Amino acid sequence: MYKKSIVLIFALFVISSCFASKTKYWYVSTGKQTTGVGSKEKPFASLEEVRNAIREYRKTHLEKESHIVIIDDGHYHLSSTFVLEEEDGGVEGYPVIYRAKNKGKVYVSTAPELSSKIFRKATDKEVSRLHPKAIGHVLVADLSTDLVNQFGNGQGDYGALAWNEHMLQLAQWPNRGYNLLDKVVDIGPTLRWLKTSEKEAPYSYEKPTGGKFTIKEKTDFSLWKAELERTLDIRQDGYLSIDWAKDPNQLARVSEKGEIQLLDATRYGIGGVKYTGGYSKDNPKPKFLRNRRLVFLNVLCELDMPGEWYVDRLENKLYLWPIDNKGFENATIAIPSGPNMVELKNTNYIKIEGVVFENGGKKVLDINGGSHNEIAGCTFRNLQGMAATVNGTNNGFRSCDFYNMDTCLSITGGDFKTLKKCNNYVINCDFHDFKSMGYGAISLVGCGMTFENNIVHQISSGIWYSGFYIEFRNNEFFDVGWGMGDWNILYQGANIWCNGNVIENNFFHNMFGHPGIAHPIIAIRNDDGGSGTTYRSNIFYKTGKGSIVTMGPSCHIKDNIAIDCGTIWRTNKRPITPEAIEKEYEEIRVNFESGKFPRGNKEDRIYNAEQAIGKEAWNKEPFRSAFPDFAKYMKENPFAQSYSSITNSYSDQVDESYPYNVFYIHGSFQLTESDGGIHHKKKMEVAFPKSFKYNAPRKISKTDFVDFKSLDFTLKPEFETFSGFKACDMSKIGLYKDTYRTNPPNAKTYRSALYEKNKFRLSEATGLSYPKDAYKLYPIQSWMEEEPIEQTIYPYLSGIDDIGWVADKGPRRDSNYRGGTLTIAGKKYDYGITLKPNKDKGQSEIVFDLSDFPKIKGLKSTIGADDNYGKGSCTFIIMAKKGKKWKELYKSEEISKGKAGKDIEVALKGYNSIKLIAKGKAVAVWANAMFTE
Repeated sequence: MYKKSIVLIFALFVISSCFASKTKYWYVSTGKQTTGVGSKEKPFASLEEVRNAIREYRKTHLEKESHIVIIDDGHYHLSSTFVLEEEDGGVEGYPVIYRAKNKGKVYVSTAPELSSKIFRKATDKEVSRLHPKAIGHVLVADLSTDLVNQFGNGQGDYGALAWNEHMLQLAQWPNRGYNLLDKVVDIGPTLRWLKTSEKEAPYSYEKPTGGKFTIKEKTDFSLWKAELERTLDIRQDGYLSIDWAKDPNQLARVSEKGEIQLLDATRYGIGGVKYTGGYSKDNPKPKFLRNRRLVFLNVLCELDMPGEWYVDRLENKLYLWPIDNKGFENATIAIPSGPNMVELKNTNYIKIEGVVFENGGKKVLDINGGSHNEIAGCTFRNLQGMAATVNGTNNGFRSCDFYNMDTCLSITGGDFKTLKKCNNYVINCDFHDFKSMGYGAISLVGCGMTFENNIVHQISSGIWYSGFYIEFRNNEFFDVGWGMGDWNILYQGANIWCNGNVIENNFFHNMFGHPGIAHPIIAIRNDDGGSGTTYRSNIFYKTGKGSIVTMGPSCHIKDNIAIDCGTIWRTNKRPITPEAIEKEYEEIRVNFESGKFPRGNKEDRIYNAEQAIGKEAWNKEPFRSAFPDFAKYMKENPFAQSYSSITNSYSDQVDESYPYNVFYIHGSFQLTESDGGIHHKKKMEVAFPKSFKYNAPRKISKTDFVDFKSLDFTLKPEFETFSGFKACDMSKIGLYKDTYRTNPPNAKTYRSALYEKNKFRLSEATGLSYPKDAYKLYPIQSWMEEEPIEQTIYPYLSGIDDIGWVADKGPRRDSNYRGGTLTIAGKKYDYGITLKPNKDKGQSEIVFDLSDFPKIKGLKSTIGADDNYGKGSCTFIIMAKKGKKWKELYKSEEISKGKAGKDIEVALKGYNSIKLIAKGKAVAVWANAMFTE
């Protein structure tokens, strides 16, 4: 027995020794090495040296081995791209790993750095070009031509400047938020509907062709005029026309009175839409929209706060207002630029761990082909352009952080025509603070991809997805929006061939658009006929005007919950009759097949589908088996919601007598309208194909969740759900602890803080006007000065979230039911809550939780019947609750429409809830209702 034990121990020793020998360690350090051999004692000095050493080693060591490169702490500056090719990769079970010795302590950069010693005080000539606020604060550095070139060529290509871990702001006006368009002098030429034979007219600074306008906010336009005449480089970068179309243009002229002319054509026209009905002729009376939002970039005379900078390309000068004068001497000031940092060309089984990639140029990382390459626990920050492009198979990111860049990731892969999956992925990553606005800051285009357990926050950049089998699971999206109108965090549009995509068990919350814009934001959109996505078990809280928009076929919405969203679901009214369907086909024939307009525009749907997957591929394998409804909807109706469904939905906005009030069909088809209140089902059938399936949504309350104030939307055990309802599992959402992310943020902590920050609404959030201080709620970087929001802790009730209501079409805040100003007997009120009586009960009510207001003494309001909507009279009642019992505190006489408002005030001390009730036929107005202290 003893001998057998000795033999066994010896055998185990031999086996363990064999395994140990299958891993080869290499070392790299920034320390100067003249005879480095890659050992721990004599490490290599560069990544190239260790890569080349591994290549040489493998020539004489043919057995399978893992190679682990330990990168010592320090800064590694790359003058050229570090390229790994197929020969540099590993094989299954034996990867090649480039690992930071200490996570987050290895910094890789391609940027030139600037010494604080090169900055000086501005001369008198330079001071004359500055904003008065900047005088005495702004420093100037004289740069070489080579350094100036690192900032780009101007005319929209302005480069970037970083200060330590922060990205600074190019001089602009205003610093945050937008200016508003005032008068349109000339709408100017447009580009959106150029025919195949048409081209944009020639233009130059000597002979500009762009439109002309003025803006509401005023500044010293004489400085602008002088600067533009000198540099010919000030840029408009806002929303000249459509809320969802950012339209950057160069300025050609600025008068001292503030009239601005653009250099060339815009996409849609200035201030409104020059064309109506799609491909129609010029509209002689364009529809001008309110609150067109403009921002102006690269304006030296508007450099007026710490952290702003400007490059004078004529005189090779950098102007900078330092963030922190005390830390200026030791600050790392870099110009994010340079070549790609790392390229993986057809490599397999390569892993990069714990590295900080910072201060890069147009792109940091390119994974081109290959398989099983992973970037884990890395940070990408302070980038002029984007973090990475990825294709190949089984490649991805795990537990990485991405922030301070323009756009971020482009993930592609798989095969559209064979449905072969690439299995590329993004898992457990943190995304925030991107410069770009719109869609595509993160894009997933391909077949078979996963975006899972990530958090995306503090951005106005959406995620674009397109293809097959793309899955979004267990992600959290919050504190996003603000830039674009009609914006969505997840967007797929105009592709009727997409199928098999899933958005499941995600949490969307605190998404805010600009008050007053024509097209508020919604969390998710499958736009312009987009198809083939299932949305299941998601939570939507404060996601703007709604939660989901779908417009095309084979989209399924199931088991979702929406809280404080205007609607659960919105869509376009699409053709469903044979005549209407043929009319849609005819428009495609007339406009695209005839060659009138270039092929491939988003309306050219059938052509685009065949370009992606092949001629009538929906009738062939693999599509016929994989997606049985695909051929059906392409044959019957590819334009509407064919073979789609919306079932088992919950919303706190549901009117239980008219539950379809949270479904809205865009284009003046409102499901809440009825003849006698009994024809919702008939109207649904009129609006949709017969293959569209639905059931009525149900009401839910904030009190039905485990811990609403920490945004835990786990349902209480006693809540009765639809049969088969699959609730969102909140425990699975967001970042989690793993080998690479050892200290994820505490979700309860940051969610509770968001609840506190956003529990009061901007009073203008209903769209009546544009509050100038809306920008104060924008997410900002830590170095920027946060301006306090002047808001009492006892605001108007219209700015407080309710915990339940009964009202036909839901309550209105700071507006009447036609969207106009509140009026009682001709007197206007800026603030208030409007309640239309429920048709069955003949009354309306709204309930508020008072636990957030422990020191309140009372409530005051002006009560009366709305002038603009409804008829008859109503009685106003105020009830309050101590513990579980309601007590009537006030009851008015009957107030008729047209009768002057009545001022009331009631004491509330000691109560935990309040309920405002109106009984009768009139629409009740609780004008200027507010708590008193």
